[in-house]
Amino acid sequence: MHRLPSLLVLLLLFTVSARADDPPRRILIADPYIELHSGPGRGYPIFHVIERGEEVTLVKRRTDWFDVRSDRGVEGWVHRDQMISTLEQTGEPLDLAEPARENYMSRL
Repeated sequence: MHRLPSLLVLLLLFTVSARADDPPRRILIADPYIELHSGPGRGYPIFHVIERGEEVTLVKRRTDWFDVRSDRGVEGWVHRDQMISTLEQTGEPLDLAEPARENYMSRL
């Protein structure tokens, strides 16, 4: 019985370390600006603006909100609507593919 919790801990540690090895994804702002909110929702205030031509790092995603970090270390949340016009470092449009329902169901 004591093996199950220790196996779960090992699995979680492996999962976290595997994600930490992924290189951060950098994107280029193509809109005139994007607004950084203090949290993932329209009810959170806008506290910073990042202008066209600047690059940001994608930290994580929560539904339609992206946690991004500027080169100056300012971190905030951007709505998906503003991320549609952003570009990959190659100049290609950012692929904002929605996770498929099958992906969610396979995690259960």
